[in-house]
Amino acid sequence: MKLQKSNEVWMRASVAGSLWAAFEIVVGSFLHNLHFPFTGMVMASAGVILLTSFSVLWEMKEIFWRAGIVCALMKSISPSAVILGPMAGIMLEALLIQFFVIVFGRNILGYVAGGIAALLSLLIHKITGMLFSYGFDFVIILENTVAFILNSFSLQNLEPIFVLYFYAGVLIILGITSSLFGYYIGRNSGTMEIKVFSPIEVSDKKLKHYNDSKSRGIFYLPAAIMAVLTGLVCVSNYDLKFSSVLVALFIISVFLLYPEGLKPLFKTSVLINLVILVMFSVLFFDYKNSGINWSDEGFFVGIKMLFRTIFVISGFTVISIELRNPIIRKFLNEKSALYDAVQTGFSILPSIISGLPPFKEMVSRPGNTLYSSIAGANTFINNLYGQNDADNY
Repeated sequence: MKLQKSNEVWMRASVAGSLWAAFEIVVGSFLHNLHFPFTGMVMASAGVILLTSFSVLWEMKEIFWRAGIVCALMKSISPSAVILGPMAGIMLEALLIQFFVIVFGRNILGYVAGGIAALLSLLIHKITGMLFSYGFDFVIILENTVAFILNSFSLQNLEPIFVLYFYAGVLIILGITSSLFGYYIGRNSGTMEIKVFSPIEVSDKKLKHYNDSKSRGIFYLPAAIMAVLTGLVCVSNYDLKFSSVLVALFIISVFLLYPEGLKPLFKTSVLINLVILVMFSVLFFDYKNSGINWSDEGFFVGIKMLFRTIFVISGFTVISIELRNPIIRKFLNEKSALYDAVQTGFSILPSIISGLPPFKEMVSRPGNTLYSSIAGANTFINNLYGQNDADNY
């Protein structure tokens, strides 16, 4: 693959972003399928380590947002039904690190501050997602549930907010550790010789896209967005009977136009979570006043949260499908540096994934896996440009 010197900055970001995407695909998918409860923490930590390492290794200040865009776009063309959440999480993490590195400089302070912010973004992303999906009633149920758990362990003197503080503290420690580890790897990877992955020629037609026929048309995207927003507003402000009719019409419309849009709702894990959500709402909505008892108000609140979840899951699946519309993809000008970077990322992604060690070794020796992967990426870049040192960007 022939790369132009003028696009070197983007090409470096492409290699970093594709390596990040490789870890998301291999490690993230495996942990997600195992329903590992701390998958978000693991993947966010890996992202901080990778981005910090490349910034130190190549002496690049603005690699973070570029690598974030490349990784997010590669994620958008994955076969997963819902892409908005993961894309938003990737970009938020990259932009936060970028902001603090710009403010404090390309030094340990900047990297540590960025790493802390990136890990704390998990909390922001989680809270925002829950409020958007379930509404503010979910906060009451969650607070009462935590209060019940604390009382069960004779910790009634602790406020439920303490759990949030504890979680934030764990994220801060992980952010500091990840950024320092990334800084160490970046300082030492440049001297490590390792077998480098090789790019393969990949045209736009060969990229793994979602089936274009699933996209109904460019005007369906704003219609889907409006349908989701309208549904969420109506469920929050109207009675259960009206909301039931609205949800039924929405489900029928999705079934007729986007049958695959309903598939995420019928996953076993999703159905179990929805049942648990309604049960917790019934039992804990009025916990502070009446203890664990059936609550009619809690039941109606639980059903409304269930309706909101249907709009969010199915609606976002439809939006994700329409984002793959060929017309929208054409917004990426084929002559732009970003387009070239994404193309390069896809061309080397198979080689990166095939070059990763067996998963058992990745788990038992995660540091060595990151170290060798970053060193391999550095060797790849050096071979492309015939240099050992990067300029300051």
